[in-house]
Amino acid sequence: MKLERRDGAPDGRAPEVKPEKPAGNSRKREISVIIYTTVLFAVALALILLSYAMQKRTNTAINDMSLQHGEFSAQAMRNIEELQNENQALRQKLQAVEILAAALNEEPGPERNKLLKRMEPLAQYLEGDALDIYNSLAEDKK
Repeated sequence: MKLERRDGAPDGRAPEVKPEKPAGNSRKREISVIIYTTVLFAVALALILLSYAMQKRTNTAINDMSLQHGEFSAQAMRNIEELQNENQALRQKLQAVEILAAALNEEPGPERNKLLKRMEPLAQYLEGDALDIYNSLAEDKK
C-alpha cells in the first residue's frame, strides 16, 4: 500500500502549482473597483460642495440677523433715552406743581416767598393755568 500525501502530490514531489492567468473577470473587477472608487470620490466631493454652499448661506443669514439686531438695539437705546428724558421732565413738572400747590396754601409772607424762590428753576415745566397762577403769585411777591 502506497501512502499519498494529503495535498495530492505524489511522494517526494511538491504539488504542481498552476500559474493563474489573468482572466477577463479579473480585468472587469479592476475596472469595477476603479469606477466604484471614482463614484465614491465624486459623491464625497459633491457633499463637500453642498456643505460649503450651506455654510456660506448660513453665514450670510447670521450676518443679516446681526445687522438687524444692531439696528434694533440702537433704536431701543434711543427709545430708552427718550423715555428717561420724558420721565425726568414729568418728575420736575410734578415737583413744580407740588411746590406751587404748597405756595397757594401758604399765606403771603416769608414762607410763600421761599416756596416761590424754589419754584423759579422749575417754572419752565409749568403749562397753562399753573403757569398763569405762578406768574400771578410771582407778581404779588414783588
